[in-house]
Amino acid sequence: MTGTVLWRTEVGSFMWGMQHPGSDHDLFQCHVQPTRTLLRGESYRDADFTQDKTKTPPEDLQDWDLGKLIGLLLKGNVNAYWNVFSPIVHEARPITLPMHWWLADPPLHQTYLENIQGIVLANPSKAIYHSTKGLATNNLKDVQTNERWLDPRWRTKKLNIIYRTLSFAATLIMDNKVYFGKPEHTPALEDVASAIHILDDIYKDSPLPELPNPEPFREFLFQVRMAELEGRI
Repeated sequence: MTGTVLWRTEVGSFMWGMQHPGSDHDLFQCHVQPTRTLLRGESYRDADFTQDKTKTPPEDLQDWDLGKLIGLLLKGNVNAYWNVFSPIVHEARPITLPMHWWLADPPLHQTYLENIQGIVLANPSKAIYHSTKGLATNNLKDVQTNERWLDPRWRTKKLNIIYRTLSFAATLIMDNKVYFGKPEHTPALEDVASAIHILDDIYKDSPLPELPNPEPFREFLFQVRMAELEGRI
């Protein structure tokens, strides 16, 4: 895919620290498309998926344009949050933009990834609730009805990921912090169901806005696109 890579993170089982020796690497990559392509009205793909089975273990790569990522962050897509906040960062391009205009009191953000992380945390909302609730509910139903999850090993792993997904969203809404920690005990079906209800209550009680302020996100995207057009990236 054309474009300048801004960062690459690890998601999937490695992100949660739940990989096994045969686990694939699930990678996310954010790039910025050539601005000239957009301004000329040329067609382009804002997302791509590739697999490299020649590597051991194999690698799956999700590659998104920054504009697609920004749009999904504003909607509260939980996968977009993971793509930005994964604790495993393989590559992060140094920043080439002024930093004074999108954070009220910013620390020294050195990369594009650190800057979008700062923008997300400086503009809290409870937008992540709906995506997380839907993902957790659908996956819990799948565990309850699909025979593939009868194997205790895979069932335990699946329930663990659902529970930790709910904890991730709950902590972000309540404390505006990113949390990838492990549960104190191995969650069972009833624990996951309870965690869904807890997330419901957190959402209802939260004074945060439904959606984040879009202006800092849009301005960041604008500045990055202009920097690409001017050859500053």
